[in-house]
Amino acid sequence: MRGNVVGQLILYLIFAFIVFMGVTSFTLKMMPKDAANLIGAIIAIVAFIILNLISLLLGLRKKKAKK
Repeated sequence: MRGNVVGQLILYLIFAFIVFMGVTSFTLKMMPKDAANLIGAIIAIVAFIILNLISLLLGLRKKKAKK
């Protein structure tokens, strides 16, 4: 991975938090508060993992291209 790994993780956490807040706010109108928070947390965790995987794959692709 290029760049500062800690900085990337912080940006990904901020993005996951924004996703959590958006999903929770959207589902709160349809579900009880606990269920809305659970759905928001699950989707935020999935978004965080997907961002890390994409970053890892793009980092590996750049390393292979340099060789």
